[in-house]
Amino acid sequence: LKPRSIFVERGDTNAAADTPHRPVMFGNILPDVDADFFGGLLFQDLADVKFVDVRAAEIVVDKQDRRNDDLAGAGWEQYEISAYSRGAERRCEHNLTYWRNGNWLGVGPAAASHIDGHRWRNAPHLGKYLASGGADAEPPVIDVEYLDADRRSGEALMLGLRLREGVPVSWLDEYVPTTDPRRTTIRELTALGLLEATDAHLRLTRRGLFVADSVIAKLL
Repeated sequence: LKPRSIFVERGDTNAAADTPHRPVMFGNILPDVDADFFGGLLFQDLADVKFVDVRAAEIVVDKQDRRNDDLAGAGWEQYEISAYSRGAERRCEHNLTYWRNGNWLGVGPAAASHIDGHRWRNAPHLGKYLASGGADAEPPVIDVEYLDADRRSGEALMLGLRLREGVPVSWLDEYVPTTDPRRTTIRELTALGLLEATDAHLRLTRRGLFVADSVIAKLL
């Protein structure tokens, strides 16, 4: 990385540079990428200062990169941005249902549900939940939402790209037509080295993993 200063999006500008364990938001941390695009990237616990040298961000990236190599060498596969397992059979099926935009039914107060683009949440009140009736009764719900086709496509991309395998190309061909503006965004992100296409999937590159939230936000 080229040595230069980067803007910290938030934080106490009077904080001492050696203040530990303060979350900080970084702007431009990768070469040849516009700072505005990466404004607001969250990177580990560094000092909460107004300007920091890019070397600080480089250290964070390097440490995470080496940590991933160490885990892989010990038999731990990174199958999702923040999840590792010793083999595919030990992946968390519960979380994979979320990342693959599957359907699930939440049971209990405040539990969330999703069925084919229809989302809702049970009211967060135990008394009301228990008073809603017998086994066949519907509990009181809040935050009811019906996603249209465009939002469903955006969310499926957002969730699927969290997985290291990425989003199936066959799904893209079916749900993201060539006229969709996301296609242009995908080409731009690929040119920046943040996305890559395999024969079967579109996925984040290793470089793209470090700024996944900002990359994915472009596709919502």
